[in-house]
Amino acid sequence: MLKIPVLNVVLIAGFYLTTSCSESGPTEAWQAAFTLSPSGTKVIGAKEYSSSSKVKFSFSAASVAVDQYQIVATSENGGHVVSKGLASSQTEGELTGLRSATRYGISLSACEDSSCTVTLGSSDNIAEWESAEEVWQIDGQGASIDGITRIVSDGNVMIHAMVYGDDAPSAQAGRVQLYYGPMGNEHSGLAVATGNSVATADPSSVSAFTSLAGKSGLHSPGTASKSLVQIATGQAVPLSEAMGGAIRLFFEARGPDQKTRIYSVDSQDGYVGKDFHNGPESICTLETDYQKGGPCAPTLVVGVDGDATAANSKIDNARQFKIGVPTLDDWRWSGAVGSFMIFTVGKIDGCGDQQRNNGYAVWDGSNWVVQYDATGCPLLFEDIQAPSPLHLGDANYKLYFGTPSDQEGKLSSSKLPFLGPKKVLYGSGAAGAGSEVVAFDDWEKRAEARDITFLWPSGEVLNGTEEGYIDDFTIVTPTSNLDFQVLYIAITDGNDVPFASMAILANP
Repeated sequence: MLKIPVLNVVLIAGFYLTTSCSESGPTEAWQAAFTLSPSGTKVIGAKEYSSSSKVKFSFSAASVAVDQYQIVATSENGGHVVSKGLASSQTEGELTGLRSATRYGISLSACEDSSCTVTLGSSDNIAEWESAEEVWQIDGQGASIDGITRIVSDGNVMIHAMVYGDDAPSAQAGRVQLYYGPMGNEHSGLAVATGNSVATADPSSVSAFTSLAGKSGLHSPGTASKSLVQIATGQAVPLSEAMGGAIRLFFEARGPDQKTRIYSVDSQDGYVGKDFHNGPESICTLETDYQKGGPCAPTLVVGVDGDATAANSKIDNARQFKIGVPTLDDWRWSGAVGSFMIFTVGKIDGCGDQQRNNGYAVWDGSNWVVQYDATGCPLLFEDIQAPSPLHLGDANYKLYFGTPSDQEGKLSSSKLPFLGPKKVLYGSGAAGAGSEVVAFDDWEKRAEARDITFLWPSGEVLNGTEEGYIDDFTIVTPTSNLDFQVLYIAITDGNDVPFASMAILANP
């Protein structure tokens, strides 16, 4: 097994380069000829794109026997480090796990001993690399919404996707399942749509779903309700056997006081995840269903200021949320302490100037605890809308979101939501703390968020108006492999009713 040495940080040529604590040999004792080149290059339309998270490397072998080689990539600001150990016979390969649109200094070491305390010196073992921006290609044909894939016949907004593992019940194993808002008011709330195929690396395997609207899920009880009036965005999280072996459906709902809170309810059909009614019915729809003691009585997860339980100071509404789940570890949530939730709170007077902000809650093993600063303000991600995280392995996540303050391209005649450009930022928890543990301060600052590019199926880049009307997106890895990432989206041209579609990360 290759050993990774203790790391130091050194400022070289504008980069914080992480190197091993070692005794270097004489300068230029080894001519490394260390070079970097793009990985995964492909042509889409008229343009060439390379990987946003990988880089190829090659170098000349040392002229003397070495125990191993080690490569360390450090981002320009020193905030991200990726390392890779190589056998002494390996002189080329690929470094993975880079953050998109990020400049790195990458160093190569030839280790004379197994602990890498003695290394050979070289004048050409350091190189610079800037990873590519992420490029997402919408599925379908052409260069407008007319030709793109409609993943479910009545798909509208509030989309969330859940991936079943191979060891799920046979009817669900390996498939994606949607929880979404169907078109029309007859079944408003959250419906379920089942994947028509087992997921493979072929996008067509995860692009078609069968709607169960009106037969399963949660139906808004209506304005006469004394409990919940309107059910909106949700997220289905499979629970481990120790947690109950069910699908926990988290959802936002507006109450008769016109305030929105986040609730949860567990499925009554185990991992099937279609029936949340503890009775003969297959769908929750009546006012009495949601009342205390009712067959669909939910648990209040994130309340607002003044609530008798789960109250949170200064928060008047808790809505449009996502929970960070370590999906590359297991498709089921273990309930481990430190899991996180990011949720929309709007503007909070005295706690920020932006109209759209997101709070942050951490699971303590029993409750979702909203995080606050020393002044009593909720810790906020400012100017973020529709956040969606993805697990990258270990304690690493990325977060996609819209920038609602940027309204350039919005159609003056449109009443539909305009989320502005889409961006991504990264968070990494403390090593060894567990893959779910990512504290608020573990995330990059909002100003560090990277741009992403959307392409039509034809390869043409979406303009600001077209990208701004992408909403309610959720990202998954259908095969538990980061080489195949799918973004399910609600999309419109600003005039037509939004519908559910999908995009594929073209340069993972």
